[in-house]
Amino acid sequence: MAMYSKAAARLLGLPENHIACRLWIIPENPQDSCKIPAAPLAGDEQSGLPPTGRIFHHCISLPAVAFFAGVEAGPGGGGMFGVLQDHVYEEHDTGAHPERKERLVAIRDGIALLDQSLLTPLAPKTATVEQIAYVHEPDYIAYVKQQVERGYDHLNMDTSICARSYDVALQAVGGALAGLDEIMAGRLSGAFFCVRPPGHHAETGESLGFCLFNNIAIGARHLQKAHGLNRVAIYDFDVHHGNGTMHTFYEDDRVFYGSVHQWPWYPGTGRAEETGQGKGLGTTLNIPCPAGAGDFEYEEATLRFGEAMDKFKPEFLLISAGYDGHWADPLAGHQCTENGYIAITRILKQIAATHCNGRIACFLEGGYNLAALKNCVSATVKTLATA
Repeated sequence: MAMYSKAAARLLGLPENHIACRLWIIPENPQDSCKIPAAPLAGDEQSGLPPTGRIFHHCISLPAVAFFAGVEAGPGGGGMFGVLQDHVYEEHDTGAHPERKERLVAIRDGIALLDQSLLTPLAPKTATVEQIAYVHEPDYIAYVKQQVERGYDHLNMDTSICARSYDVALQAVGGALAGLDEIMAGRLSGAFFCVRPPGHHAETGESLGFCLFNNIAIGARHLQKAHGLNRVAIYDFDVHHGNGTMHTFYEDDRVFYGSVHQWPWYPGTGRAEETGQGKGLGTTLNIPCPAGAGDFEYEEATLRFGEAMDKFKPEFLLISAGYDGHWADPLAGHQCTENGYIAITRILKQIAATHCNGRIACFLEGGYNLAALKNCVSATVKTLATA
């Protein structure tokens, strides 16, 4: 399998100097030193590479047994990849706000350019209050509903709402849960849930960071309760740490939470020392990165997560897919590119193939530059949907 960087060399049991660059084809004979230059991944403006910054060279070692982590087909469910997107999620109207409905318009335009024969459209479905209560306190659920019904336009300083927000939030959760059911039934190989409002900042009893209900956390609980899974993993590559998701499972040894994020930055959680508590000690992996971090650091973090998964052995991999670590995003200071997101998606796909029978699902979180969001989400979907 192709891997990246010195951390990949350690995973493969090879000398660290055998893999000096981030893109490799792994030789059948580890002693083979025949290396030829390979063309770098696309680096023009359309690919999303920054105009300045670190650009790494790429090499190929021959002969080869595989190209890129995750490309080889592994055992899994059905051959189709599900995509949940619908105009209803645009009805959570936040006005002139970074987390706005135009994000989904941009994503839809990008996905429309993909090979639709590989994709299965999924439909919204309204979650029950009981399902929301897998994670959230009943009083908080009632509070959100009440504030919407009273016509308020904010739940807090940074979380906007409108008259449709409560119903749309229920449909974001319900549509995702239905998609998870399809994957568990073997009718889908995986899915990407292009829903709003996002969720990973929402605490059990509080709205934060544009989020009403914690979609991915409810999804993990649903896999436990409805499908009897014992080990669910969550990987969060949104540039802002997923405080709500981490706190939900901080004492739960059946859900592993991993995150790569900017730190110090909003919301202030996600220190490396936060590793879980009680029964959950050791099932939280925070990988904070300073401003200026980019593709290299995200790939290294994802490989570290993969090492942890070799021990945890999850039955399902859930992804909090936020693209605000992109160099063009206005709300943070990381320097990721479209190619970088493709690389970590391949690693995650391989983790799911190795441990989860291929079962993987992405929940949309952040990403506020529309062009970057369009390109990166469609690239993620394409990577996951193709063999």
